[in-house]
Amino acid sequence: MNKLEKVNLFISIYIAQFLNIFRISAWLPFLVLGILQLIGLIIITNLNLPVFKTVVFPVLNIFMPERLFHYPIYYLAAPQAFSIYDTLILGPTVSVLAIGIAICRLGGFHERRFDSLSVCRKKAVENYGKLLIFWAIQTALLFAVILIPANFMEPYAYGSPRFAAIVKIILQLAGFVVSALLIYAIPAMLVGGKSLRDSIGQSLKLFFRNPIFTYFIILLPGTIKICFDLLTTNFAQYIITRDNPEIIIWTLFISIGTNVFLNLFIYGTAVYSYKELSP
Repeated sequence: MNKLEKVNLFISIYIAQFLNIFRISAWLPFLVLGILQLIGLIIITNLNLPVFKTVVFPVLNIFMPERLFHYPIYYLAAPQAFSIYDTLILGPTVSVLAIGIAICRLGGFHERRFDSLSVCRKKAVENYGKLLIFWAIQTALLFAVILIPANFMEPYAYGSPRFAAIVKIILQLAGFVVSALLIYAIPAMLVGGKSLRDSIGQSLKLFFRNPIFTYFIILLPGTIKICFDLLTTNFAQYIITRDNPEIIIWTLFISIGTNVFLNLFIYGTAVYSYKELSP
């Protein structure tokens, strides 16, 4: 397949994802995930709720000092608290299953086979062990590529939001490489019926055969996610001092809704590309 054919393929796959927006079952798993994210964010940002004081605060206090749980500083800490909830609680549970169900469903759409959500849910649950191990591997790699260098660079970026933002963007783009390397693994598992090891191996092979094509699967939706991330972290202090601090919380709410469809484009494009690019 030459470069022009790959461009045409990418465009056709993206058009298919736009059409999938009108298929509610295509993004329903991500909507369920978004609702749980929304509930978590509401609890996290309402410090006076009994459930926050008895359940949420003791957990967050493991990762964050108590001084952050006071107005208005908490508006700076809320995005980090939500990230902990989303990554460490929803990540290995609801998130991996939602991705698995959606990929199964989207793979069926590509093959003109309309498996029910219950069938796809059963398939995702049956493969949960593999999905969980894959999540752990991918998360560990992303931590190594993004968080460790970010912590190392933090003293140099202190007091310079612009420099910190540049560092974050560079590290996020590096993280996209990790995601792109592994993007075909879950489709290979659930649609291709391969083992975890073979799924990762095939994902790596497809990436190195189509590096730019695959990177753009992550880059286009990921750029929007970076923008939301910068607004709620690097530029949060600027927003608090010059505007209404509630803007940060509302931005998080908007990002949750947006991510429902960004996930559709990431994983829908991934599974369609897997089917088209696999030998």
